[in-house]
Amino acid sequence: MGRRLFASTAVAAALGAGAVGGGIMASPSEEPAEPTDQTDEQFVTSDIATANVERRTLTQSKEFNAGVSYGNTFDLPISATGTITKRPDKDAVVEPGQELLRIDNKPVFLAEGVMPMYRELQRTPDVVVKGQKYMRGYDVAHLQQFLLNAGFDADGKMTMTGDFDPNTEKAVKAWQKSVGLAATGRVDRSQLIIHPEAVRIDSELRIGAMFSSLTVSAVDQTLTFNVASRDRSLVAVDGTVDISTSDGTDVTGTVTSLERSIDDQGNSVVKATVRPDQPLPADTTTAVATATDTLADDVLAVPVRALLAVSQGGFAVELATPGADGGGRLVRVEVGSVADGWAEISGEIEAGTSVVTSQ
Repeated sequence: MGRRLFASTAVAAALGAGAVGGGIMASPSEEPAEPTDQTDEQFVTSDIATANVERRTLTQSKEFNAGVSYGNTFDLPISATGTITKRPDKDAVVEPGQELLRIDNKPVFLAEGVMPMYRELQRTPDVVVKGQKYMRGYDVAHLQQFLLNAGFDADGKMTMTGDFDPNTEKAVKAWQKSVGLAATGRVDRSQLIIHPEAVRIDSELRIGAMFSSLTVSAVDQTLTFNVASRDRSLVAVDGTVDISTSDGTDVTGTVTSLERSIDDQGNSVVKATVRPDQPLPADTTTAVATATDTLADDVLAVPVRALLAVSQGGFAVELATPGADGGGRLVRVEVGSVADGWAEISGEIEAGTSVVTSQ
């Protein structure tokens, strides 16, 4: 069967009343067909291609080159000095309640809390409670929570009051004795570091070296990439992106923030931050993030090459099965979203209908 290129009068005759009137041109991406001098009974034939009307979800995607890191690094305020006798591995994760390292064979632990330890915690005349003088504060409450979590309140008398009372002092001494520290009943940053969450070790320490600092970062990896204004619709907070790395790792990620920024060329962009839903290899520094936007869900669609622009405006498709008179049959369609070579259509046409496409 041949592709029919009709002159204006032939198109009008083929469509009939209420159909697409006037002449027919090629789809917008093609050159219009050359006018012909055939009569209404004549047409030019050539090999044609066909495609079926399909029900599809139309999406558009874009790949972004992303940097991978653990965020900003920082030094924990450990006040101990001496020789490193036990060290954590680089990239190791230390949870609250666990040991960070040992200096002169004395452990330094991590405790969870929002108030950092800025003083030595002990029984001192800070406040008076029922005639007793105690140190009070959120840092004391964090210490009490640490001791309770570690199981050092066998008598069950210590609570998280934030008051460094005799029960707290007793629990401190029991903990210190258990881990090999002098049972002084006083705690400072040479023994315990209070931090809001777990940390990832960024330092490469060496056993036998003098301790100077312990550099850490957040535990979770993050991806960052710039989004130009034209691609802004693809990326949204709490949206999902696909992440791939050079070693073949493929995971999904969640967009956690979008911040206005200026790129290296001085252009206004949006900086996207993404948290991988599964960990990437620890040494990953770059990845590709693919963002996808759904333009139309579960709609009728045809290849863009099947669309024909009509002279009176709008579009039509040519049915692959000719009419009773052997002429082409056109159906007017409304065109919606276009993506990846497919166009959303609506009109008097059904899924599975075979239509003619351009070569």
